[in-house]
Amino acid sequence: PWHGFSRDISGTADWDLVINFDFLEHSYEPYHDLGVCNALLKDGGLLYLKTLYMDNPDHLLKGDCYQLFGQGHFHYFRVRTLLAMIANAGFKILKVQLGPLVFVYGQKVGEPAARDRLDLRFLNENYNYLQIRHRQPHGD
Repeated sequence: PWHGFSRDISGTADWDLVINFDFLEHSYEPYHDLGVCNALLKDGGLLYLKTLYMDNPDHLLKGDCYQLFGQGHFHYFRVRTLLAMIANAGFKILKVQLGPLVFVYGQKVGEPAARDRLDLRFLNENYNYLQIRHRQPHGD
C-alpha cells in the first residue's frame, strides 16, 4: 500500500487496484492525478474513487452554506463531469453510487486522452456517451 501525493509516486503499471478516496477534490490537477492512477494500473485494473459532488441533496438543500465549501477543496464536480473526466482518463465506468459522497468503480481500458483531445460529451444514466445532435438552421 502507498499513501501520499501523486506527484511523489513512481512505479510501473503493476497494480490490480488503485483506491482514490477523499483526494480528487483536494488536487490541483485532478485530470493529471487520474492519469497517474491509470499509469499505476495493469490493463483491466480497477479504480475505486470517492469524492464529493455538487449534485448531492445536502448541497442542493444548503446552497452557499454547504459545509464542504472551502476546507482545502479546490475542485467540486458534477457527477456527469466527473464521470466524463474519468472516462477520458482511460477508464470504463463500471458502477456509480450516490449518497452524501459519490463512489465510482472504473476499469482501465486504455490510456488517458491528451488534454487537447478530451471528449467533452456528457454521459447518460447508463454511463454511455450521449449522442449530441446539432440543429440545422432552417433554409429560407
